[in-house]
Amino acid sequence: MKTSTLFVIGLLAGTLAAIGCGNGNGDTACAPPTADVTGTWTIEFNAMSSDPDCSDAGLYAATGTQAGSDVTFTDPSGGTYSAVMCGDVVTASTHSFLLDGDTVTVSNQSFTVTGNSLSGRFDWVDDDGCNGTGTLTGTRAGNGGTGGTGGSAGTGGSAGTGGTAGTGGTAGTGGTAGTGGTAGTGGSAGTGGTGGTACAPPTADVTGTWTIDYNAMSSISGCPDAGSYAATGTQAGSDVTFMDPSGGTYSAVMCGNVVTSSSYSFPFPGDVTVTVSNESFTVTGDSLSGGFDWVDDDGCAGTGTLTGTR
Repeated sequence: MKTSTLFVIGLLAGTLAAIGCGNGNGDTACAPPTADVTGTWTIEFNAMSSDPDCSDAGLYAATGTQAGSDVTFTDPSGGTYSAVMCGDVVTASTHSFLLDGDTVTVSNQSFTVTGNSLSGRFDWVDDDGCNGTGTLTGTRAGNGGTGGTGGSAGTGGSAGTGGTAGTGGTAGTGGTAGTGGTAGTGGSAGTGGTGGTACAPPTADVTGTWTIDYNAMSSISGCPDAGSYAATGTQAGSDVTFMDPSGGTYSAVMCGNVVTSSSYSFPFPGDVTVTVSNESFTVTGDSLSGGFDWVDDDGCAGTGTLTGTR
């Protein structure tokens, strides 16, 4: 990503971040949990660094448990760490673990739980001198909905009619009445659909002007960039609107204190088009933090992180 393009992405990400801001009246109290992490998850992580020899990515299985707002989760070494769920956002305490012979320390970790999916970010450092930021996503098997109702039983056949008595000498004997038919069998119950999680009511507001620090990272030489910029956010209920660096506007949604935007593109001077996707931000009081993916039409691409204050 060229410097001008990176600035655009940063500004874009910052504006998005503004959408996930707090309400400007001090720290937001922990909202009651609106999701649950209990179960077994498949976690995909991407630990990024400005040093190509330090970056790493992979998959691991993790188990989550929850009692009210208190959460425990499995780290990549099989140990556990503690966290707190407010709304549908889990914020973890700083924790360390052994991985491939190195001690890794993770801080500023948070992720949003939506149904049987999660996504979030973290900072990391190890005792080999490597450090950086990272993203994580996860999936969990869902539970089916309520089964449908079985069909009604069939109706039995009518009884047969006895024969007619004979005529003449000794009266004949009437025939035996026929036997009614067997009742039909009802249909099988239908299968219920897969349940989903509704968007939690917003617990923060992004209205105001923010100072955003962004870090647009890439494994492609000449593409990474970082910087700061000012961004303005507006909000009506869960609907968030903000300006992109070209002066246009685009939309996002706040569920709990997390802002998520759809994929969007915008033009930038120099005939460069930047596309940002998978962007989300967690808002706590007058601070925000989050991550995004980016690509431009100069052949640059990567992931990014952003933080902001209002």
